[in-house]
Order: sequence, then structure tokens, then C-alpha cells
Amino acid sequence: MGSWCRSPVFDSRRTLARRARCFAALNLATIVATIILVTAVGVLSATPLAGQATTRLSPCSTCELHVSHLVSLGSASDPDSPADRFHRDVVHDARGRFFVRAGFPVNRILVYGSGGILESVWGRGGEGPGEYRSIKQLLMLRGDSLGVFDQVNARLTVLNADGSVARTQLLQINPYPHQIAQLADGTIVVAGGEQTAAATGYLMHVVRPDGSVSPSVPAETVDPYRPSAAQRRMAAAGMTVWAARPDKYEITEYAADGTPLGILKREVDWFPDREVEGVVNDPAREPPHPYLTTVFVDEEGFIWTMVRLADADWAPVDDVSSISREQRYDSIVEVIDPARGAVLRSQRFPWNGHGFTNDGLIVSQRVDALGVVILDVWRPEW
Repeated sequence: MGSWCRSPVFDSRRTLARRARCFAALNLATIVATIILVTAVGVLSATPLAGQATTRLSPCSTCELHVSHLVSLGSASDPDSPADRFHRDVVHDARGRFFVRAGFPVNRILVYGSGGILESVWGRGGEGPGEYRSIKQLLMLRGDSLGVFDQVNARLTVLNADGSVARTQLLQINPYPHQIAQLADGTIVVAGGEQTAAATGYLMHVVRPDGSVSPSVPAETVDPYRPSAAQRRMAAAGMTVWAARPDKYEITEYAADGTPLGILKREVDWFPDREVEGVVNDPAREPPHPYLTTVFVDEEGFIWTMVRLADADWAPVDDVSSISREQRYDSIVEVIDPARGAVLRSQRFPWNGHGFTNDGLIVSQRVDALGVVILDVWRPEW
């Protein structure tokens, strides 16, 4: 790792464009119910979370995080243009191209040039090679290849730079896997909802090359009437995994063998602990609860989080469908240094944030005058 990639001066104004030339970071979005490690060998050892050390994060002294607009993706003239909230994942390759997931029922991949112009559309519905039934996630893999995670077909399809199929990996999780990622040694990390007698209640599993599953690390005991309590947002960082519940600002680190290493806890008034609160609120009359949407780790080891919360100008309405998601939500992006147990940056933005690209760009969503969802890509600077 180049020495210029690191700096003890955490408040220096560095753009992630410069850092991306040094680092190839891994991006993840939604973890639901279970985390699964796909390896070629062995069953991970079971280790409960009880007794793990908790670090309460200290607040930032210089909190500002600046962003500059890089590009907008999507227009009414594009075939299969992003037209709903499910066009969420955006990944970015070394050529400057952006890949946007067009999930169910479209099941295609929109390929945009660096200037935001649609260049091609890959894939189609079906079960054969290069066909998908429910694209759940995109991720950049080694060699600038693109991983396409198909939830219903329960497989990872790896595409070459020209869109041709290089290989597939079965992920036979019942009922469906939910998300995947890749550790530094090539191990694939998958989130799923394995529901067998042997695996129910476990947080991590091993999926062998033949698709068979073995349980490893038990999950926390959670309220079955609060589905979000069992969900996870996760990011791979080298050979460890950081995982968090969307309804609780705590991030747990796991070693590659499944051992929990510690917990980072963020205590702020805008994200109260909802451990004993109800799951459902009246969206027309009550402000939406804060929700941790994404965890991302850059290769300097900094953890980036995105929290969606009520818009600063939120007010009750008679019909929640009469207002856009942009009118309901703001987003807070934070940068955490786990080694110091400190928040380095914390910034609120007036848009509906959707996550991070694999190289650390920020993605937000808005709806234009024609009703087309536009994905805006922003470069953080700090």
C-alpha cells in the first residue's frame, strides 16, 4: 500500500478519486436475517456475541464532509431506465463505467459511460446463462469482472468486461439468499434466510462449492415480530466482516472464521435505541424512524455508514403517497475510524441516500418531473 494513501491528518481535504487510485474497496448493501460465508473448506466455529467488548464511539471534532456532484444516471429516453426505487445498486469499474441494477421484473443491467450516457443493456429474464429471475445485487470482483447476484435462481454470475458470462456459482440457500460480497482471499460472503432445523437461528453459515450449507455462528435473540431486528447491513474489510442491524447503530466485527471481535456503538439523539419500541409507525402522522441503510469499508479501514431519517422539514400529511421519498427523508453520512473508536466525519444531506459504490462514491435518488428515478453520484471530499 503506497505511503501517500495514508495520512495521520484525518481532516485533510482528500478526494476519494485520489484514494480510489490506491485502493479497491468492497461495497455491500442489504443484509437480511443471516450472513453466510462461501468457502471451499470447513465449517466456521460457533461463537456467541455475549461478552464481546463494546466501544462507544467518540464524536467528531471537525464533522464537515463535503461532496461534489459527479454524474446523473437515468433518463426517460433510456430503455429500462430506472423507474422505481428498486434500481438501487451502482458499481463503478476501472474504465469509468457505471453499472446499475434493474431488478425484478426487468432483470437487466444498465451500463452507463463515465458521462452518464447509457451505452448498453445486459441480460434478460430466464434461467439460462446470462439470464436472471431476480437481480438482487451487483458487485465488482477481482480483475474488474462484474458479479450479478440472482436471488431467485440462487446463484452468482460472473461477467467479463464485455458482458459475456465467465462462470457461475450456485448459492443453494432456502428460501433465498439476500446479498453477497467478497473477502480479500476471494471468499464469497452471502446473506440469506436459511430455514432448516439445523440452521434456524444462526447468523453465519458456510456454503460449500456444491451449494450445501452448514451453520456456524448463532444470531442474537430477537423479537420475531420485529423483522428488522434480525436483518444485517454488512461490509467486507480484508478478511473481516462488519455487520449492523438497520434499526440499531451498533456495528459488530467478525473474523473470517466467524469469531465476533468487538462492537462499535454510536450514541446520538437522532438515532435512539429502539430496542423496546414498536416496529410500525403511521407514516402519515409520525416521522419515519432512523434506519441504517448501508455499511461500507474503504481499505484504509475507515467505516462509512449511511443513515436515512426524517426530513428536516417533515410534517404530518393526510396521505403519505402524496409526497415523494425525497420530501420524507434526509440522509446522514458518517466516517468512523474503528482503530481510534472515533467518528471522523458526520454530515446531513437533504436527499434520499441509497448507498456507496464499490470505490466509495455516494449515490442518492430523486424523481424528475417526468416521474423517472434519477441516480445522482457524488464524490466525497475531506
